[in-house]
Amino acid sequence: MDQTFLAIISLVAAGYAFITKQPKQGLGFLIYTGAFILLMPGLSSGIVTNVLVALAMVLFVVGSFVIIFKKKKIELPEENENEEAK
Repeated sequence: MDQTFLAIISLVAAGYAFITKQPKQGLGFLIYTGAFILLMPGLSSGIVTNVLVALAMVLFVVGSFVIIFKKKKIELPEENENEEAK
């Protein structure tokens, strides 16, 4: 029940992020949704359960990385500065 609630909340958050034009956060929350779905009880039995839990952990880490990762901005010098230096 808890995992179902978390999956629904992360799906709503992903929808909100996409509506507000924040695709990176939306993708991260969609990945979270997949991780929470893999943790639902009764989805599998035996050793497959352990594999799904491990996959869910990996997906959670990937989703977190997608949400917080920022590209480094490289500032190029303007053309006016180059002309003044000549």
